[in-house]
Amino acid sequence: MKLKYFPLKLGLVLVLIALVLAVTTPLQAQDEQDVPSRLEQLRFGQVLYEYFQQQPLATLHAIELAKHNGYPADEQARLQLIEGGANLQLGMTRAATQHLEALLAETQPPEIQAQAWYWLAKTAFQQGAYQVSEQAHTLLQDETLEDYIELSQRNELEYQSAYYQLQTNPQAWQQTLGVIDTNSIWFPYLVANAGIQAFNSGDYELATELFVDAIKSASTPRQNAWDWSFDWFKVPTVSWWPWSEPEAQTPQIDTETYERNVLLDRLYLLLGQAFVQQNNFPAAFNAFKQIQADSLYAEQGLLAYGWALANDSRWSEAMAIWQYLQQSGKGLPALQATHALAYGYEQQTDYQQAFAMLGTSLEQLESARISLNAIVENSAYTEFFYRLATEEQIESSKQWPRIHQDLLVDLLSGDNQTNTAKQLNGVLQLLDVNRLIAQQQQTLNYLEQLLDERTEALTGRAAQLQLAATELTISESEQQLQQYSERVADAAVNPQNLANAEQREQLERVEAALKRLSSIRSNPDLPARRAARIDQRLQRLRGILMWDLQEQQTTSQFAHEAKIAQTRAILDETLARFNALQGLTGDRQALTATVGEQYKRLFALRERFSTKLEETMALQQQLIASLRNHLMVAVAQRDAVLLEQITATRLAMLRMQDISYSRQQQRGGD
Repeated sequence: MKLKYFPLKLGLVLVLIALVLAVTTPLQAQDEQDVPSRLEQLRFGQVLYEYFQQQPLATLHAIELAKHNGYPADEQARLQLIEGGANLQLGMTRAATQHLEALLAETQPPEIQAQAWYWLAKTAFQQGAYQVSEQAHTLLQDETLEDYIELSQRNELEYQSAYYQLQTNPQAWQQTLGVIDTNSIWFPYLVANAGIQAFNSGDYELATELFVDAIKSASTPRQNAWDWSFDWFKVPTVSWWPWSEPEAQTPQIDTETYERNVLLDRLYLLLGQAFVQQNNFPAAFNAFKQIQADSLYAEQGLLAYGWALANDSRWSEAMAIWQYLQQSGKGLPALQATHALAYGYEQQTDYQQAFAMLGTSLEQLESARISLNAIVENSAYTEFFYRLATEEQIESSKQWPRIHQDLLVDLLSGDNQTNTAKQLNGVLQLLDVNRLIAQQQQTLNYLEQLLDERTEALTGRAAQLQLAATELTISESEQQLQQYSERVADAAVNPQNLANAEQREQLERVEAALKRLSSIRSNPDLPARRAARIDQRLQRLRGILMWDLQEQQTTSQFAHEAKIAQTRAILDETLARFNALQGLTGDRQALTATVGEQYKRLFALRERFSTKLEETMALQQQLIASLRNHLMVAVAQRDAVLLEQITATRLAMLRMQDISYSRQQQRGGD
């Protein structure tokens, strides 16, 4: 029998505060810092915040974000230290050990070394590697490291070292107890372990003394530096006898008081067993009666109380207790109560009832083994732990075999070395994260569908473009512009090229008049002298028009050339755009280049979400593996007890049959 190491949550809070105070340096605001550096400090600050809030899963998530997006390079060791601590809080001792050993494998500042050794000692102690814990305790006594260990951490290390000394040198228990300060929260645990060693060695008087000392120590209020009241020391006064005060309910108490009461319940159970071994039944009664009704040890105490009554020959009271426990119990003591009833009937010479009760006990034990196998089979599925972690806990408790309800209570309450309650909470949080990632992946699928539709729309619009007609229009425009350019260039020789509409009309009239004059000169009726005067007038008019055109050619030609250049630039730009459009329509990859970039961003996001999903699933599987391992250990221990009980029951039934046969032989002889 070994007293379990109870991880006190208040002590954990003090440890976390000490860790943060010991390993962090305040970030000073510097206006000259660049934005990336500030963002890195903020990410590391988020890690510290989550860790200080005792949210190990959120801490690991913040660490992954910091690793992905960047964090201060000089904080790498601290980040690794916090990652090891967060893994330990989640009960993943193997991962925590790997992180801490890797950290200590490299040269680190003394404050990092001190905290790493402390956490390594803690995780080693939880795994039963007491030598590693003792090695860490020895190293941390070095003056270069001890200044970086807080008082609460030092007390815990001293307890771990003292526990190791009890295991290796139990004869020197008095000297070992003197190492721990009596005001330390660890002192009652160490005294209790010394009492268990004395009990296992058969020294029940010494065990009794040590259990009493442990109870006194655990019952002594310890004031916090920030709270000088005694409100936390209120002890429930409700009797643990269910039939004595049916309306009474245990009041709500805080976590620290609950943990202290759990320790006291265990100590009272051990103290009662020690008194029973000394045949001091009245004292055993008083010890067992101190156990609370809602305690994890209530049924064990009730069973032991019945045996104490039986040893004092108070059979009616003992049988009443065992019958109640048989009908209402939800754990192994309920099965043992059936066997105890059979023993009670036998002692009262009711052999028929005793044999029938043994048969009932055998059926219950075999049924319990079958239901235990069902638990093993169900625990092989991940969904089994999902149901325990979610709001389906109540439904799971209904489906859980009643006779093994204590295993379920142990798993859900977290009152164990593995801290299964926190692990189940971690599984629940990871389920929420996975659900969120799945929603984001669905959004990415929808965005990819939109990009597919956009790609098809682009290719469809490109196919509908009438590029041939546009190309012909551009070609005709180029020809017209070329012709106009040639006319403007020839204006120096032929200024009429730049004539406006009125001027062109006048020139055409003069030219037409000259042609008519030329055609009528052959008419004998027209005097030659008159024809000459008409020709002279027309030539003079033509000269005047040409002179005007020559005068305006200098200014208008420059304006026309500027317009031609402007038009040429517009036409060139149009042609370039047309060629680009023509190239896009002929090259699907070029046409969808912009969409392709969006595809790349989409695929990068998808890969990131997939990686995150793999990380959360891996972490979830680690938690489930730890939970399953804890459950399998408990199941194996329960199965071993059941097999032993089945063997004892069958032997008892054979003995009862022998007694019955002997009695029949005696009656026949008479």
